[in-house]
Amino acid sequence: VVYKTCAVVGSSGLLLYYRHGAAIDEAEAVIRFNAAPTAGFEDFVGSKTTVRFVNRLHFGFQERPTETVLQQVTTPESLEQFLQLKKELPASRFFMVSPDYHAHVVSELISLHGFYRGSEAHVPYHYFDTDAPINNQKSRDMTGDVNMDCRWTQEWPLILELVRRSNGRMQFMEPCQMPEEQCLGHTCLSCPAGTMCQCGRGIPVPKPGFCMQSGVADCAYECEKSEECPGYANATECKEADHDGDCATY
Repeated sequence: VVYKTCAVVGSSGLLLYYRHGAAIDEAEAVIRFNAAPTAGFEDFVGSKTTVRFVNRLHFGFQERPTETVLQQVTTPESLEQFLQLKKELPASRFFMVSPDYHAHVVSELISLHGFYRGSEAHVPYHYFDTDAPINNQKSRDMTGDVNMDCRWTQEWPLILELVRRSNGRMQFMEPCQMPEEQCLGHTCLSCPAGTMCQCGRGIPVPKPGFCMQSGVADCAYECEKSEECPGYANATECKEADHDGDCATY
């Protein structure tokens, strides 16, 4: 499948820190996963879905009939379930894929949204609920080793490696996702004005002299009294009296 632009949207609670919904919907194709909804979250995740990959835990989920659903089928029972679904809904846009299926999406630019699974306690695991990760999901997402075939066995290291090898065609839309930005001194070109990356954090922190509000990562305020705004991860939350109410522009 060939698209000029493609937005791939994960399920991380980090999505709630940025209002990227309109930018996501501007992509020619939007890919989502499992039962991640758009209704009620349009400002943050958009409303458009072109393709949805669904695993066995969310069998048959389709938010809108216009979505193409690629349903993972892993057992004889799930195969029977899928055949029954197609029998009942012959015109539906459900297609069966095996666990070994690898999608090939050709696009000039692939934007990634909502894949970070950080250690910040205030960032929910999913943007659409408050459930804690189950079945060692946290370990699966954030740690990884290279197996005997020299392939990453965990999701987050694999995504990082794909971005590094894409020559700029695949990009995170949230700043401070790459370790190079966080810890190795690389300049964060996508950080909002007045913010910077800090090692070990996937959300920008205010620079000295600036402050930020809890739950918002795309706006920092210049403090009226810079000495009261030390910046960095331990900075206190902005109060209305601290700033003039306008996001920093430099």
